[in-house]
Amino acid sequence: MNAHHTHPLRLLLSGLIAATTLFAPVPHVQANSAASISEDGNVVFGAQVDIWGDRISQSVNLADSMQMDWLLVEYDWARIWPRESVAPAARQFEQFLTLAAQHNIHILVSITNAPLWAMDEDGPNAVKTAALVNQLVSENSAIGAVELFPGANTQTGWGAQPDADAYLNLIQITRDTLPRSATDVILLAGGLMPATATSDIEAAHFLDELYQAGALGRIGQVSLRFPIGSAQPGEGQDGLARYERLRLVMMRHDDDAARVWVTGYSWPSAFSSEQQEHLWLFPSYHAMQTQLYIEAAFFETLNPPSLFNSWSSTSLIARNGSVHDALAFFQQASQQESSYAASLVESLNAATSGEVIP
Repeated sequence: MNAHHTHPLRLLLSGLIAATTLFAPVPHVQANSAASISEDGNVVFGAQVDIWGDRISQSVNLADSMQMDWLLVEYDWARIWPRESVAPAARQFEQFLTLAAQHNIHILVSITNAPLWAMDEDGPNAVKTAALVNQLVSENSAIGAVELFPGANTQTGWGAQPDADAYLNLIQITRDTLPRSATDVILLAGGLMPATATSDIEAAHFLDELYQAGALGRIGQVSLRFPIGSAQPGEGQDGLARYERLRLVMMRHDDDAARVWVTGYSWPSAFSSEQQEHLWLFPSYHAMQTQLYIEAAFFETLNPPSLFNSWSSTSLIARNGSVHDALAFFQQASQQESSYAASLVESLNAATSGEVIP
């Protein structure tokens, strides 16, 4: 192999393996302990379930057997409740929450895509959003956290020109109107994503604007949806560097108590085999585990999309019900030996046709 050609997996893993430490056992969180999910300092790992996809029951059963403490589900507001005068079509959503509650799994609900009737000129209407959250948490005890409009720093995520003042106002009104029975429900702010359009605001700049608008003491958890790392030659290993830059914004505003939830990530699309994807998981989780400010992380996704959807999806369960080799990771995560990192490098060398990773 040409010495000037860097293998994609080397780019991804060389920095991560050096930074890893051993996993401590991941605690199984009870349904009434949402506000203290990370008391022992361990990152809580979960996955997203597509309620419009296939294999939902299998996904919840599998999450329980893998001791995933949390699952994330999207509440596509415009799809579920397109007209204010008509009751929401929430059957799939409610069935999923019931199933999760039966397994004592906590749910993070990510509210996206406000319908036209719930939009103002500067974004989603704060009062109507607060009313929706109030209704959801009042009726569903399995909900332990709510993420409000991931990608709030983007035109697509916010539904209008991103506006830190309007977003913080929405967070505050929603928090102030939570029912007493749900005061321990965690509100996640941001769902910050890479800026890809000219109307988007760069994530660190938007977070800085939130603090300038008065976010200190009003947001406790910030959610991010950035790649953990890159597998593309020439792009560099900068996934966690992005997280660190956002953390520096928090520290610059004296918010050392705020914690980060990674609410969507998966392996790079350049991978061509399950073995490569499996090998990516371990060092990536280790890298997150070493960042004490990261409180939770959710893989995207657990179940496959519906056959009626034409778009592709990275999922840990196939449409035929078979499970991805990477799921073995969750079974091993609480019992890793110190020799695992060494065996990972050995396996990686084999997976990359004998190229040695220094």
